[in-house]
Amino acid sequence: MNNVASCLQSTNSTSNKIYRKFCVTVGAIILCCTTQITSNAQNQVLNNNLDSSYICYSINCLRGIGKVVDLNKKINLKKIEQMSKLEKNWNGYNSLPFSDGALFVFRKIISDLKHQPEIAPTGRNTLYAEFRLKDNSLLAFEIGEKKAEKVIVKQGNYDSVYREVIESDLINKIIESVDKFYE
Repeated sequence: MNNVASCLQSTNSTSNKIYRKFCVTVGAIILCCTTQITSNAQNQVLNNNLDSSYICYSINCLRGIGKVVDLNKKINLKKIEQMSKLEKNWNGYNSLPFSDGALFVFRKIISDLKHQPEIAPTGRNTLYAEFRLKDNSLLAFEIGEKKAEKVIVKQGNYDSVYREVIESDLINKIIESVDKFYE
């Protein structure tokens, strides 16, 4: 179901422009249109700034052309970018920085997914990604550069956990698994 709401109405003190933003949301995907937008807000969008005070500006219709952005995907990609800056012993347990190959795999998977997981770095040069359904079903991956472990728990029943190690065609198999999980 679509929800239409006015995100923001404000006045820019330097240019005295009034702008109003209307958003249509479907899950985590939001389409917003702006009747008039300030150059400051345009800069926030173009610089991919996710500052909470400009969250409504992260999606907009520039020059009348609608742009759909998945905020969860944008946030996850920003988390991976932050992971690329972690140094040795970043977790206090002698962890190493993430390899370029692993970061590439993480970015590719997150970029290609239709549904976004909750993600967290691990000290093993892997990314933990978790998907949940309303019925308490869980799909989780520990994703490395060359392999991933997949775990499925149906409807919160931890007595029957399915595990699989994926060692070939990693990116495609993860994306297929996620798509199937949401069918």
